[in-house]
Amino acid sequence: VESLGQFSDPRSSHLKKILPFYLEFCSNFLGKEGMPIHDSSAITYVLDRSMFKTLSYPIKVETLGISRGKTWMGIGISDNEGGLGERTKPWENRRNVNVCVDVDSAKAIRLILERLSY
Repeated sequence: VESLGQFSDPRSSHLKKILPFYLEFCSNFLGKEGMPIHDSSAITYVLDRSMFKTLSYPIKVETLGISRGKTWMGIGISDNEGGLGERTKPWENRRNVNVCVDVDSAKAIRLILERLSY
């Protein structure tokens, strides 16, 4: 967060002001220091996929109810609750997508800071 203050552009100034509050909230909420950076992580993945570990699965995103926004991966489907065929229906005809499960965080942060410095 402190590194963002070294850039003299309006975006960096804005991030320098708001990120300490976001970091504190996330750290308190999650019970450990840190904060998710979903948008910049997605852009970083597009720029350099080599720093991410991915798994390939069909997915379904819940759009209704209490689970709205939850991503369900088509893994670990067992033969119960109506049989295997019934359990796999939500993933029928879905292509696999890459799901990021790990990242070289130091390399990703360097790339993000490098791009912010422009």
